[in-house]
Amino acid sequence: MAGPRTRGRPVEIDSARLSRIAVELFAERGYDEVSAAEVAATAGVSRRSLFRYFPSKADLVWHGFREGLEMLSVALLDSGDLPPADAVAAAMIAMVERTPALELTRTRLRILAEHRELMSIGLGRLDEQVAICAAYLRNRGVDDLTSQAQAAAITAAAFTGYLYWATSTTDPAPLGSVRRALEAVGEL
Repeated sequence: MAGPRTRGRPVEIDSARLSRIAVELFAERGYDEVSAAEVAATAGVSRRSLFRYFPSKADLVWHGFREGLEMLSVALLDSGDLPPADAVAAAMIAMVERTPALELTRTRLRILAEHRELMSIGLGRLDEQVAICAAYLRNRGVDDLTSQAQAAAITAAAFTGYLYWATSTTDPAPLGSVRRALEAVGEL
């Protein structure tokens, strides 16, 4: 636990560290068994500081998703002359290849898979990914319905591949599972 606070510059808080500590506690003791106050105490910050960075306990598990969206956006810009849907799938693969902290990512995904309420909270985040992909497809001349359907299918396939990797394989990285899931959608 943190020592007494002195006057002066506030302590700088590393949100990635807070999230990592929380995920490790959730994996060790169970998501439902660990309170936000326990996460804060273990991290050496106040509960108030924790909630300033993470408005809900679920946000601790979903941390890093925003960076993934940024990686996806960059990958879409770099997709070249591939057909539109293939470009989105290739951008997903590029994002997967840059997955940071693989074991921590696997642990996060396992926690999500075990707690459906966490998955439902995250659907809004996945909707952001669908919106980015659909906008890209529309900008490439794909009609609105097709762009929405393709973006949703590709996003769902990639996320399913990630979950499969985390819960059903011992593969060191998610690339193979995500690639297989995307290929399955491509065969429809």
